[in-house]
Amino acid sequence: MPDVESFVAAIAANPDDDLPRLVFADWLDENGDPARAGFIRDHVQLAKIRPGTDEYKTLFRKCADTLKANLPAWIQPACDAFGQPAEWKPGKATGGRFPVILEDKNGVALHRFEYVRGLADQLTLHLKHSTPPDAVGKVLRQNPITRLKAWFDLTSVEWGNLSGPMFQNIRQLNVWMAIRSDTAESIFSCPHLNSVVHLTLPPSVQRVPERFIRSPMARQILCLHFPLDTELLGVLHEYPLDDRLREFAVQPRRSTRDTPELWSALSRVAFRPTLKRLDLTRCGMTDDGLAAFARGEEWVRLQGLKLAGNLFGDRGWADFCRGWRTPELTYLDASRNRLTDAGAEMLSRSGMLKTLRVIDLRGNRIAGRGAVALARAVAEGKVNRLLLAGNPLGKREAATVKGLLGERVDI
Repeated sequence: MPDVESFVAAIAANPDDDLPRLVFADWLDENGDPARAGFIRDHVQLAKIRPGTDEYKTLFRKCADTLKANLPAWIQPACDAFGQPAEWKPGKATGGRFPVILEDKNGVALHRFEYVRGLADQLTLHLKHSTPPDAVGKVLRQNPITRLKAWFDLTSVEWGNLSGPMFQNIRQLNVWMAIRSDTAESIFSCPHLNSVVHLTLPPSVQRVPERFIRSPMARQILCLHFPLDTELLGVLHEYPLDDRLREFAVQPRRSTRDTPELWSALSRVAFRPTLKRLDLTRCGMTDDGLAAFARGEEWVRLQGLKLAGNLFGDRGWADFCRGWRTPELTYLDASRNRLTDAGAEMLSRSGMLKTLRVIDLRGNRIAGRGAVALARAVAEGKVNRLLLAGNPLGKREAATVKGLLGERVDI
């Protein structure tokens, strides 16, 4: 006879499939838990509705009310496993996800859950020497957790006592804080983390990457979030190259300096020739930094590039447009920088428009002339989405751009 753990295992094994969740909801109805069954069905339905519509807002409120009324009972078993009270407060809900923040009293181990399509999908933990050996296992067996953010405040022996087959459904692992070298080696070599494809290492990491690139985990990662540091990026020159890694995102340290050496180190990472997506959001990139990046090696298979929230303006952008080294680029995000009309005009003359499908220039300083020039350049091309909201466009120029691109532009 099926039980909660068997349903959770089936859901965690197929996290994108709604059918196991709905089958579980039917079982909950039949076994005296209609509130949880209804929440799963409503939350699954919410994910299918366009946000912002009246239907979405009504169902969102219903889901939020159900969660608020029942959450203490739903999280009680997890809190009991870690010996902490089931006290919580709601986090900011985004994208139909409901985060739950557990009150941090006396250094509790459980910090946060996030509910996705009816069930807890993400878990944030502080694992330490006092963590009950089977506490994590109990939580993972009762909830289909696929994303784990953890502070591994443990020795390698303590980690060995905590780890087990229940970690095999973890696909995203976020290392919350710097960890001991011996513990890091044990984590990256753990056979129970063989499903991890998305790894985030903290900006505070020091020598861990050297151990990571020699570990089995390095050969299974599809998406890597990594500290932005010249010395640490140098370690990635030896990263195993097997065409598996698809996305690379940097996380700046407080001490990160925007230097040519930094971007030169980035351009020499071993996986550069095969990478599909590169995220350089909020990395403090200046005009000189963008120019150095543009003069680096060619990113021959890059399809998506994020440069959002940096510090460059038209001077560095000119080098970037002239030094175009991304022949397959389809998505470009340069939002929240300091580009003006001149920068938009430079892009309108760039060869990148031959391949780009989406251009995000929101939150810059494009006043009108450049927006019109760019709209004319892409009107007959392949670009199907131009985002210009948050720029100081005049009414006349905005009308011209809208007339040229219609629903393809957001102003």
